[in-house]
Amino acid sequence: MSEKSVEGAQVIGKSIALLKFISAAGSDGAKVKDIAAALNMSVPTIYRLARAFEKNGWLERLDHKMSLRLGIELFALGVKAADAAGIRSIARPALVRISEEVGATVFLMCRNDHHVIVVDRVWAGQNISTLTDNVGSMVPMGVGAASIAIMSTLDQGDVEALTRANEPSYERYDLTRAVIAATVSDARERGYAETQSTLIAGLSALSIPVRNFNGVSTTALSVNLPTDFLTASRRTHIVELLKAEVDSIEKIVRS
Repeated sequence: MSEKSVEGAQVIGKSIALLKFISAAGSDGAKVKDIAAALNMSVPTIYRLARAFEKNGWLERLDHKMSLRLGIELFALGVKAADAAGIRSIARPALVRISEEVGATVFLMCRNDHHVIVVDRVWAGQNISTLTDNVGSMVPMGVGAASIAIMSTLDQGDVEALTRANEPSYERYDLTRAVIAATVSDARERGYAETQSTLIAGLSALSIPVRNFNGVSTTALSVNLPTDFLTASRRTHIVELLKAEVDSIEKIVRS
């Protein structure tokens, strides 16, 4: 490989690492000094890459250029990627039906490495906050019912690797690896995940994974609703509704 090819590959690698780190920081963005420390990257290099991404709308600067967050054009690419994969268009009718039946906000969540991202949602007009309000929002694997549902389809070794990698992020959500492991175990036994938010009082969620041919999932449907609304009979109804819609989606995906 030529010297120019090596340099080009290194630039691509740094660019990918930069975008992933900023993506994990969410809407608040990532401080340049934190990026430099985490990625062992010089500040001038970060700014040089950022300028190129800014020109294309992939990044935007905050706080007088001291922080960076993902730009709208990169989000648009992500939405197109989800559409290209087919799952968003396949699942959309199911999200609408569930939301209308239950009167709750429904999410389509997909795994993205160590995180889960909102690919689509149908909002039911509830006056409650959620951990992932908008399409493109993401949380670490292990946080929220959708990621728990997805993790319940993985081997235990993979679950442990994910929680180990994400452990520094869990403090923000008042979670521990032990609590997450227990929640994943419960989801395996029940066939669905149920969580109560540790950050937003009175918020619960139910989620069912969409499995591939091998029984593993990278996608889940999730319903967010007030905890007071979640009586035993409603829980049963919502879980049955989710399972029926997931069964239909799996048949289409596997056909």
